Amino acid sequence: ISTLASYKGAQIFEVLGLGDEIVDRCFKGAASRIGGATFDHLCADALRLHASAYPEEAAAAAAISSLPNPGDYHYRSGSDAEVHLNDPAAVAKLQAAAKSGDVNTYKEYAKLVNELNKQCTLRGLLQFKTGTNAVPLDEVEPASEIVKRFCTGAMSYGSISLEAHTSLAE
Repeated sequence: ISTLASYKGAQIFEVLGLGDEIVDRCFKGAASRIGGATFDHLCADALRLHASAYPEEAAAAAAISSLPNPGDYHYRSGSDAEVHLNDPAAVAKLQAAAKSGDVNTYKEYAKLVNELNKQCTLRGLLQFKTGTNAVPLDEVEPASEIVKRFCTGAMSYGSISLEAHTSLAE
């Protein structure tokens, strides 16, 4: 497990899904190229979730036996459920490919996961640009300068390999 100190100031992350007002206040200086939710959005979500758990009408409150589970953390089926990259069909196809060693079964798995990827991750929405010029190497920050921003003292040996720990410490 790494501590905050191992990442503080390194800026080795990008903020995803949060708007400029949140990034500017809570993640000063962090990269955020896609924007997203505002404090108003987060407030509305919190109020909506609170209202579903604690409705104002006594009859509605008495009728609640459990809160809806859209499957954010555990797979749930249904049209309003969260899409998961490792859904049961994908896992079954991967297991079948691994057990049989069949290349075509693996290709079916890969096709399924690539389609799910488009629904689950930002990476799935990206496409490679072709025909563009590469960035000249003299414009790229050298690795020797990037690693100066890392703080390995707060990185737990258990969270990274010996090789990574040794390389970062050099």
